[in-house]
Amino acid sequence: SFPTRRSSDLGHPVIVEAVTRTLKHMPSASILSTTHEPGVALAEKLLSITPGGDDRRVWFGHSGSDANETVIRSIEAATGKKRVIAFIGA
Repeated sequence: SFPTRRSSDLGHPVIVEAVTRTLKHMPSASILSTTHEPGVALAEKLLSITPGGDDRRVWFGHSGSDANETVIRSIEAATGKKRVIAFIGA
């Protein structure tokens, strides 16, 4: 099993090739991972059409789970409360 492998096994060419291939094609390795002109333009557009002051931010996530986690953390930061009630189908 993996926990019993020697660390020197991880440098084996087959392992290196597999990890490299995976990293090149990861779903999370997208244009959302870096700052780029179209992303900045979209963020600026979103800020221009939504209400609020200068303290607003735009964050691009990869999935709904990213969005949910961000909402929960934002609620905790804004209210200091650690519990949230959610409703299915609301």
